[in-house]
Amino acid sequence: MLHFAPKHTSFSFLGMYSRLLLAALHYNNNGSREIARTSDGEACFAVSYPRFRKGDCVVRPVKEKPSYAYASALMESLRVGYSRSPQALREKSALLSSATPAPLCRSFQHINKDEAIGQHSARQLCFSTGH
Repeated sequence: MLHFAPKHTSFSFLGMYSRLLLAALHYNNNGSREIARTSDGEACFAVSYPRFRKGDCVVRPVKEKPSYAYASALMESLRVGYSRSPQALREKSALLSSATPAPLCRSFQHINKDEAIGQHSARQLCFSTGH
């Protein structure tokens, strides 16, 4: 998931939804990759020394490089769908956009600024007097 939606970047709801679907497609197409082999036909392995093993090694098989062929198939499917009925694709896009939930900040009840300052001052006074 972090490959398609890094945490240091914010995305809209539809952006995150699209990236989640793309991550699922990528995993489904690459989750069962074979072990990489050398030119001699031997399986490739990687050795690491993680801290939790306290010096002992961990041997893991090296997988083949991931495939991105699903992206070409997805783009072709979108092209065909758009060429058949551009209006239907626009309607589906509008339907998905209308189903976007409201931002979480709208669900909170906002208080008056003066009231918030008063509550803050009361808390600070309570801490400073030790009560």
